Amino acid sequence: MFGTKRKKEDTFGQNDDDWNIYKEISKDAGNSDSEAEQEQLDELEMILREHDPEFVDPNQQEAMTFDIAEYYKLYIGIERIRVPELMLQPSMVGVEQAGLTDTIDFILHKFTVDEQRRLVQNVFLTGGCSSIPCLKERMETDLRAIRPFQSTFAVQVATDPVLGAWLGARQMTRSDQFAACCIRRADYEEMGGEYIKEHFASNRYARTPVLVAPTT
Repeated sequence: MFGTKRKKEDTFGQNDDDWNIYKEISKDAGNSDSEAEQEQLDELEMILREHDPEFVDPNQQEAMTFDIAEYYKLYIGIERIRVPELMLQPSMVGVEQAGLTDTIDFILHKFTVDEQRRLVQNVFLTGGCSSIPCLKERMETDLRAIRPFQSTFAVQVATDPVLGAWLGARQMTRSDQFAACCIRRADYEEMGGEYIKEHFASNRYARTPVLVAPTT
């Protein structure tokens, strides 16, 4: 039809020579990271140091002031109640691990119903963390939530939670059975420092019990 202009087909890029235009543009514009510009920057920095001996490159200054201790510091919060709560809810600080109550519940489910009933009658808290105020009451509340309705349990706290383990070890060293609990030099040289001799007060290996489904 008269007066109608035909649209020109875009064929740019089909010929490899078309891409040479970008090389020309890059050549004229230059590269900010070129060696020539870096040499100029080094020369200017040298002149600055002659007039100002205390001149420091801002990029280097930022690296020098990096505090690795501050970088790895864990900010828990301003509420004091959040600190002991981490034992029960480690997820508060991004730790994907079970809390104290979840661990007790997991262990109890490895035993039969009758064994669970006997185990919860002597939940014993010891160590420095057991001195936290109201920890005993909190454990009772959590146990009441995970145990069957109207079931009984008992939570006890050590008389001296901080020194209890040390006092018990001291009492053991004064007993006649202490010599039988020690390892000989030959045992140490043969088995290494990680060897633990089994005795009446040591941690013995116990196979995890298989969960028995209750019969109906």
